[in-house]
Amino acid sequence: MNFKRLTNIKGLNIWLLASGIGLNLFFALALLLLNFVIFNSVLVNSNELLSLGLMVASFIGPFLVAMLIANMAGDGRGPTYGFYGAFGAAAPMIAIVMAAGTVGILMMAVALLGGINGGLVAETMRHRGEKRP
Repeated sequence: MNFKRLTNIKGLNIWLLASGIGLNLFFALALLLLNFVIFNSVLVNSNELLSLGLMVASFIGPFLVAMLIANMAGDGRGPTYGFYGAFGAAAPMIAIVMAAGTVGILMMAVALLGGINGGLVAETMRHRGEKRP
């Protein structure tokens, strides 16, 4: 898939795209809160674990949302839905970029790649499920 086709929004279902952005925003905020509560507790106070947890969460959230939205759309444009939907997860990370520098930039890149990968996996699963003559 080339970059021009990935960023082309012609023919996308706008409601599904908006749903993906909103769901990613919700998941990103929930996972950020969960990570800060778990890794900043009295028992575990480690910046390395916090960074790792945020990295994993910033990939898993857009990945799962992109899989869901691509399966709902079923139009073969899963990576595009995942790419644009992941901007919803990247939006709260802008505040982290201000404080964390390189880690925040990596988290935004990981979120975008998680969305693209989720869309690709959903399309692959959909094509495997089709019966061929």
